Amino acid sequence: MSATDFRFRVVDESGRSSTVWVISVAKRDIYVTPALMSKSSKVSLHESGSYSWSLRQEHVAAGASLVNGSRHIAIWQKTEPVNNIMSHIFRIAIPTSELRYDNKLTQKKHIIINAPPEGYITFIDLYLSSKVPQETHEIRLNVNPIFSKLLHDRKFFVCSVRFEIISRQLYEQICTTKEWCNTIGGNITTFGVARIQSPNGVSGMIEFNPEQSIKLADQT
Repeated sequence: MSATDFRFRVVDESGRSSTVWVISVAKRDIYVTPALMSKSSKVSLHESGSYSWSLRQEHVAAGASLVNGSRHIAIWQKTEPVNNIMSHIFRIAIPTSELRYDNKLTQKKHIIINAPPEGYITFIDLYLSSKVPQETHEIRLNVNPIFSKLLHDRKFFVCSVRFEIISRQLYEQICTTKEWCNTIGGNITTFGVARIQSPNGVSGMIEFNPEQSIKLADQT
């Protein structure tokens, strides 16, 4: 089975956009890369259940600093399937406030997801099923799928999209990330991505713009 690339970006009514996110499905592994860091790092979701966010070898060879002596920025393990059916393996979070007019895009084919209002966030959730019987050619989930693929080992890989009001906890996490980014300075202050972990233990990446303020939605 050859690699399959799924690309998407989030766009609001004024034309502000997220970067293009690329999800690559190889025979045994899944890779997640936002265009804004395509030359520096990637997230690897290995079939073995060993997951990592790592600097690319080419980036290190070009002089990039290692993280505590390693290319790996973070390492974690796959979550266990729910009811022995699906594992929620990763999450991409894109707050509407972080969309930009000058984000890094691509001419390659990709889908466009319409952004929710300010104060909301777009979640792209990645799921991996347990092994399904030979006669099974599709799987139904209580989610809104935007991409799915049957892998070589008879497991379904599914990406879904949903929108939520930004919680107080996530709001504080985004603000802390922006403050950290502005403190260290450098080119990263133009845009960025950071690793997040949800209360249910699902790891993911969030796209953020340090120069843009963020506000909570009116929940009255």
